[in-house]
Amino acid sequence: MKKESNLWPTINSVEKARIVAREQGFWGSIIVASFTAISLVFLPDETYSPLEDWTFVIGAIVNVGLYIAFAFGIRRMSRVAATSAFLLYLADRIYMIFDDQSVGFFGLISMYLVMFFLNSVRATFAFHRFSAKSN
Repeated sequence: MKKESNLWPTINSVEKARIVAREQGFWGSIIVASFTAISLVFLPDETYSPLEDWTFVIGAIVNVGLYIAFAFGIRRMSRVAATSAFLLYLADRIYMIFDDQSVGFFGLISMYLVMFFLNSVRATFAFHRFSAKSN
């Protein structure tokens, strides 16, 4: 039997859709929120001070809150939460690429997270499609 890829899993039932959304979308959102919070607290250096750049601090706090909300929305199989998480993360990655901030290992992690969010969109839409067929 061929091993299924986590980057593009087959979603062929309500239960599989729930598993993919919860394993990839929920945890992807938690990872993004956690990395954002950690970078806000632990990564300032001599060229950047969060106390001097309040717009960055407020943006990071809003970002953490949004991704936590997305995580719990995806866990409840919300198509809006999954699509919003995907679009916000994708827009942020595109901005960082054009701003020359996304390189190396973190660029690879970002690509995996883009796929996780895309799969959560696929899973939440499939969940509602399969649920409607069973009723």
